[in-house]
Amino acid sequence: MQIIYEEITGDLLEKICFHFGDEKTIKSHIHFEDVSYSLAALHGGVTVGFISTYTQGFTAPLFSDTCAYINIIEVDKQYQRQGIAKNLIALTEKWATKNGFSQISAWSSHHSIEAILMWRKLQYCLCPAKIWLEWCKEAVDGYYVTKRLNPTSALDNQFFLNHWYADIYEQQETQTDDSDCVLEIMKDYDFKNILEVACGGGRNTIPFAKAGYNVTGFDFDEYMLE
Repeated sequence: MQIIYEEITGDLLEKICFHFGDEKTIKSHIHFEDVSYSLAALHGGVTVGFISTYTQGFTAPLFSDTCAYINIIEVDKQYQRQGIAKNLIALTEKWATKNGFSQISAWSSHHSIEAILMWRKLQYCLCPAKIWLEWCKEAVDGYYVTKRLNPTSALDNQFFLNHWYADIYEQQETQTDDSDCVLEIMKDYDFKNILEVACGGGRNTIPFAKAGYNVTGFDFDEYMLE
């Protein structure tokens, strides 16, 4: 059986909706924005499976990292257990790796036993999670699944160490006696602007700003500035 895989276009999207039904759910889960990837599996011109993935960002300190999130994957019941889902995921992983994503993730309901077994076979890590499904207004038990794509570089260790050092410094250096002293002196002068050299994480910068001054701070350590 020859299965052809093609990126989803407007025409293919309509075919998917016609074949699988539930047009509203399908259209809300298939992505066409920049740095997204939607792929259909076709047999004899009929769409028998599809997958759609979009870019998911991280919060600090991993704000520069990105995850490829598989928002939906479906295969026609008559075509299951023939490797179509596996191929859809493999092609998506190839796209995500090429685009520099650090990992690829998805979510599966705890009822989807075959899907969970498939993710494990494909070497995805599973983490139990209950999520809210807006379309059915229900909290559902399941698993987040994740696989690391691009290897961690040697610089990552230093990256985390720098953040750790900055965080520890901010926890230890909490006194503001020096800023209180400066603010007391400034009351006798008609100054409104403060330039703070080596401002770090803002231990003094914030009290100055809260006191109503226009404050500019700079520091050599980008992690302290974060």
